[in-house]
Amino acid sequence: MTVTLRRARAAVAVLVVAVLAAAGTRLAADTTARTSAAWTDDVHATTTVSLGTWSPQIGTCTAVKAATLEPVANRPCEVVDVWGFQVQDSRPVGSRWAQIKVDIDSPGGYVKDLAFLVEVDLSTPGDAPADWQYAGGWFSGSTLKPLASARCADLPVARMLLPEWTVNPGTFVEIDLREAGAVGGQPASCSR
Repeated sequence: MTVTLRRARAAVAVLVVAVLAAAGTRLAADTTARTSAAWTDDVHATTTVSLGTWSPQIGTCTAVKAATLEPVANRPCEVVDVWGFQVQDSRPVGSRWAQIKVDIDSPGGYVKDLAFLVEVDLSTPGDAPADWQYAGGWFSGSTLKPLASARCADLPVARMLLPEWTVNPGTFVEIDLREAGAVGGQPASCSR
C-alpha cells in the first residue's frame, strides 16, 4: 500500500507540474500577444494639462480695514459679476455716461469698520459701445468711497473702496462711468 500511495502522490505531483507549466506557457503567450504591435505611428501630439476648472477673472477684491486700508487676514472676497453697461443719454461720442453694476461677495457677515478694495475692468460687460472714449473720462458712485490711489487715467480699470454692506446677498454697486465731455453727476471717485 505504501508503494501505491507513493505512485499516486507522484502522479498528482506530475499532473500539478504539467498544469502549472501549461498555464505558464499560456500566460507568456497571452502577454506577448497583447504587447506586440503590427505597425508603428510617427504622429506626435501635445496638449496643455490643467487641474480643476478655469474661469476668466473679472476683477480683484481684498477685505481691508476701512480707516487704514490694511488687509484683513482670513477674510476672502471676490468680484462675482460686472454687468449692465447701459448708456444713459444720447449725447455725442465723447460726452456720454453709462451705468455699470458690480457685485462682490465675502462670506463672514457684517464687521464694523471693514471695507473692500475692488479693482475691475469696466469694459468687462462687453456691452460698451465700440466707440466709447475712456481717455479723459471718470467714474463715480454714491456708495464709492474716494480712494487716493484710484486714477482716472487707468480707465477702463477702476479701483474703488466699497463699504462693508455691499457684500450682502442681492446687493450690488452702481457705478457711473463718464466720457471726458460728460457733464453733471457726482464728484469723481478717481483723481484726474
